[in-house]
Amino acid sequence: MTDSPPPERPSWLMPIAWFVLAAIVGVLVAAGVGMAAAGSESAGVAASNLAAFPLGFVCTGAAVALVVHFVARGAGVRTAVPLGCGCLGGIGAFLALGLFYAAIWPSL
Repeated sequence: MTDSPPPERPSWLMPIAWFVLAAIVGVLVAAGVGMAAAGSESAGVAASNLAAFPLGFVCTGAAVALVVHFVARGAGVRTAVPLGCGCLGGIGAFLALGLFYAAIWPSL
């Protein structure tokens, strides 16, 4: 029987950085959309369209970074997977907002 050292655990830096980034972007996006919507409804709609991708990107990236922290050990995977899923999440948020404005908003 050999004494092998226990495997090194990955650092919490990546998930924490994603969550801090998501919080900062979330506050900035909410402030920007709020200020635009205070001026006019159409400006609020335009601002929310601009904010959909960044907010979807960081929120999805943060959630995936937390999951990948427990699943993957490689640094490349722990970096690339949240970025790729964040892009997909940003596109999904933009499309979902477009669907909302096209299908639900007019009936309100």
